[in-house]
Amino acid sequence: MMNIVTPDFVLRLSRLSRFAGGNDAAIRLKLHREQHLFCFELRDMEPTDEENDDAAEFLTKISGLLIHPDWLRSLLTLYPRTRIRLAAYHSVSDCEVRESLAFCLAHFVLGCSWPRFDEKSLLPSFLLLLHEEAKAFGLSAWERQDVEPFVIGFPGQCGGAEQEDVKIIETSRSLS
Repeated sequence: MMNIVTPDFVLRLSRLSRFAGGNDAAIRLKLHREQHLFCFELRDMEPTDEENDDAAEFLTKISGLLIHPDWLRSLLTLYPRTRIRLAAYHSVSDCEVRESLAFCLAHFVLGCSWPRFDEKSLLPSFLLLLHEEAKAFGLSAWERQDVEPFVIGFPGQCGGAEQEDVKIIETSRSLS
């Protein structure tokens, strides 16, 4: 996910980091710099076929859409940070990779982020709309209906099975 801040915000951070010396502002600037250097240094990395297949399977499970590995590889050309993370971390079990993949799908199809933990009540409606709009991109529903509930920023873990309080309604209705 790419966070864009205003020039005013960055300048305030810079001033605060010089004034307070080593506070949160300085740490935020350092983290930003390290994230961008990481991506720049690894800009040519590509996920292996197995990593890409695992990522497509993960997105299929959380979205209820049939995500083909070739389609995902094309999508990741539009989201290089996620492509680099998947290739560098070698696994969809990494929280940052999973959240980045979910973001890419939601952003590409709907122009928004994947629902966060505090928006978990929106997940069923979000998935219905995702299915409706995904048809325009040539995506279809996964025939199985056991979609794995997934929200960004779930406390203590990175989405998945422990999110039992998120109820998924049948998504096949949206594709009729």
